[in-house]
Amino acid sequence: MGGDEQFLIPICIARLSENPIASGSDRDGEMLSAVLECDAFDWKAQHECVHRIREIADAALGKIAEGNGNGQTLIAGWHLYRSLSVFERRLNSVP
Repeated sequence: MGGDEQFLIPICIARLSENPIASGSDRDGEMLSAVLECDAFDWKAQHECVHRIREIADAALGKIAEGNGNGQTLIAGWHLYRSLSVFERRLNSVP
């Protein structure tokens, strides 16, 4: 995100609130994956952002599960589960 994460992540969260599986350019859920994997944002100090991104991820996984089960849907789901795992592991890591 180029060093502007503290400004961009809240904007992305607002956009994702409207469309949790918004694509970045290639696949559904790409923006959410990028936000979840952003390690330059101070998630531990932004409790409201953590709460919102977890709600958004849950909504996105629900939308993906409702999909038609084609290859694109499965790829989007796999990437999102992976990104959510990275996010939770980083958030819960002990310094």
